[in-house]
Amino acid sequence: MDCRRTLVVMLGLLTAGAGCLPSSGLPATASGEPAPVVTAKEAEPVKRQLKPSTCVALGKLSEEAAADPRCNATEQEQHRDKARRAYQQALQTDPNDLAALSSLARLYNTMGEHERAVTTYTRAIKAHPKQAPLYFDLGMCYAGAKEWEPAFACLRHAVELDPEQRRYTRFLGFCLARAGRYEESFAALVKIDGEAKAHYSLARMLHHMKEDDLCKEHLQMALRINPKFVKAQQLLSILETAGTDATRDTALDVMQDTN
Repeated sequence: MDCRRTLVVMLGLLTAGAGCLPSSGLPATASGEPAPVVTAKEAEPVKRQLKPSTCVALGKLSEEAAADPRCNATEQEQHRDKARRAYQQALQTDPNDLAALSSLARLYNTMGEHERAVTTYTRAIKAHPKQAPLYFDLGMCYAGAKEWEPAFACLRHAVELDPEQRRYTRFLGFCLARAGRYEESFAALVKIDGEAKAHYSLARMLHHMKEDDLCKEHLQMALRINPKFVKAQQLLSILETAGTDATRDTALDVMQDTN
C-alpha cells in the first residue's frame, strides 16, 4: 500500500509539472503553439571613426618614416602614400581641418605634385583666410616652381597678416633676389636686418646665382657701413682669391641662415 501511495503521489507531481510547461519546453503562444525561437545575432564590430587630430598625427609619423635615410625609394613612396591617406581620412571627418589641409598640401609639394599642392593650399586658404602660414607656404610652393608673381603676392600677404614674423620678410627678400629684382629684395631685407646685413644677405644670394661681380659690390657696401663685419670680409676674401671656383651655398642654405 505504501508503495502504491508513493507511486500515485509521484505520478501526480509529474502530471502537475507537465501541466505547467509545454512538452516542447518553449513558452506557448495564445494559440497554444510554441513561440518561435529567437537567436541572438553575433554583435558586429563597430568601426571606430578616428578624430582628425589622430589621423594627422599618424600621417606625420608616416612622413617621418619616409624621411629616414635608410628607406629606399619604394619604401619612401609607401610611407608617403600612407600619410596621404591619413590626411584624407581626417578631411572626410572634417573637410576644413586646418592641420589636415596644410599637412596634405605640404606632402603634395614634397612629392612634386605641384598642382595638387596649390589646389590644396588654395582650399585651406578659402577655409582659413587669416592664417599667415598658409600664404607663406603657398608662396614658397610657387617660388619652388619659379612662378614668381603669385609667389610674391602670397608672401606679401603673409607679411601683412603677421608683420612681426621676420622669416616671412626674409624669404620674400630672397625670392625677389632670385627673380632678379635686387632693389626690391634689398628694401625687404633692410627692414629686418639693417643696411650692412641686408647687403651681405643679398650678396650671398647673388653668389649662389653666380652673379659674383654684383655680389662683391654688395659685400663692399656692407663693409663700408660696418668695416668689422667678419662674414662679409670672409666671403669677399674667398671671392677675390678663389674667384668663380668658390664654394656656393644652395639657395635654401642662404635663405635659412639667419646669422
